[in-house]
Amino acid sequence: MRSRNLVKNRFDFSYLFFYLSLIFYQVLSSVYYWIPPLFGVFFCYMIVLLKEKERTLNKLDFRWYFSLFYLLLIDIIHGFYLFSSWIAFFVFYHLFVDWFKSKLKLGHYLLVIFTFCAYIFIYLFDVFLAYLDNSQILKFGIEYLWFFVVEALISFVIFKGKI
Repeated sequence: MRSRNLVKNRFDFSYLFFYLSLIFYQVLSSVYYWIPPLFGVFFCYMIVLLKEKERTLNKLDFRWYFSLFYLLLIDIIHGFYLFSSWIAFFVFYHLFVDWFKSKLKLGHYLLVIFTFCAYIFIYLFDVFLAYLDNSQILKFGIEYLWFFVVEALISFVIFKGKI
């Protein structure tokens, strides 16, 4: 019994280390502009979590809430409007994910499209909010193309076969 508790505690600490590493990664991405913020990866991950919830009828767990927190952290660190990534995700998920899955028979390559749409939706929503706020519009630089390529590759490798 005691060894089972030790294994469980070690397992929990590995998750804690992983989540803290992601937060540290996000801090690094704010310092080094060439490190992708992982918008697309987390969009794909959240789609996987929601599809898993639909299949198993289980409740959303800590992974879902951490993903929401992480998107909020990206918004704050990278100068996007607060909650713009959340709104962009929910609009994208409820209006386009099932449509893409049924109309575009691309299988595993849907992850690449989802990653691309993550950046497009967040950018368009941020431009819309900047327009409403009469603020300067965030520039969509060439580094976002790099972010998209890296994140599409990461999403393709990690989530292949899960959507």
